[in-house]
Parts: sequence; structure tokens; C-alpha cells
Amino acid sequence: MREKELLWEMFVKTGNPSYYSLYRKLSTDDREN
Repeated sequence: MREKELLWEMFVKTGNPSYYSLYRKLSTDDREN
């Protein structure tokens, strides 16, 4: 599983917004790769 997908799963399970901000950061980084 990709790290981004794992972060999203954790966000859904825990509702912790810090997972979401990490997910957003990875989404932004993906455009550069």
C-alpha cells in the first residue's frame, strides 16, 4: 500500500487532522515526481 493511501486510512479511522495534513503534503509532492 502506498504511504498516501495508508495516511488516508489512518485519517478515516482516527479522525486525526494531522494525518490529513500529511496526506495533503504527499499529494502536493506527487505532482513533482
